[in-house]
Amino acid sequence: MGLAVIGTAIAIDNVVEALTVAYNLLVGGLLVPILGGLVWKRGTVYGALASVVVGGLAVIALMATHGILANESVYYGLLASLAAYLVVSLATPATDAAVLAAWRERLSGRTPELPSEPVAAPQ
Repeated sequence: MGLAVIGTAIAIDNVVEALTVAYNLLVGGLLVPILGGLVWKRGTVYGALASVVVGGLAVIALMATHGILANESVYYGLLASLAAYLVVSLATPATDAAVLAAWRERLSGRTPELPSEPVAAPQ
C-alpha cells in the first residue's frame, strides 16, 4: 500500500488532482459501507469489505480510463460499491444477535457486559 501511495504521489504533480484522487477513493469506496452500516441492520462485515474493495477498484479503473478529474468515476464507483454491499450482505449470514445487542449498548452510551468478564458480587 505504501508503494502504491508513493507511486501515486510521484505520478501526480498537481495538488487539485491529488485531492481529487483522495476524495474519489473516499466517496467511491467508503461512503456506502459506512452509511449502510449505520442504517441497514442486515448489512454484514463481508458486505462492507466487498463494498470497499469493489468501489475502490472501480474508482481507480475509471480514473485511469476517463481521467482523474472526470466525475464518472465517483458515480459508477458508488453504484458498484452499493451493488457489492447488497449482494454480499444478503449472500452471507446475518450478524449475530449478541454482537448487534452489544453494539446497540455501546451506541446508547452504556458499556456492555461481556460474558468473559467476571461480575463482581454485591458487598
